[in-house]
Amino acid sequence: MSDVIRQNATITSVEIEIQHGVYTISITLDYGGSGQVFGGYCLAKEKDPSPLMAAWITGLMETFEVERLSDLKGLPCRVVATHMKAKIIGHYLKDKWFDPAIVNTSLDESNQAERFWRNRAQNKEFTARSFNNDKTG
Repeated sequence: MSDVIRQNATITSVEIEIQHGVYTISITLDYGGSGQVFGGYCLAKEKDPSPLMAAWITGLMETFEVERLSDLKGLPCRVVATHMKAKIIGHYLKDKWFDPAIVNTSLDESNQAERFWRNRAQNKEFTARSFNNDKTG
């Protein structure tokens, strides 16, 4: 099992694309000498938008306080990762985090989109997860 670490990175690209008939999102991270991709998740079938895609886009934009997804390019960020996988991405200066596990879990059960949006409106921390300084999640 790989150790989970937090590290600084710069977002070098953000891509939403169709691969093999499904929408995927990839955020390329530069650690200053090495890199990693955050994402690669299936968000929706082609021509079939899903609440998961909306939750990812909204969650990332709210976490980084941007008005366009393309504004993420060039931003510094914090990453909770193992050697093999970037698990959580966060705002560089604020304790605001985007955790796909929270979003994916909230939408896993059937007909949960309405619950997700209602919870999101009531609790902004639903998609932007906070971490204690002594824990990595």
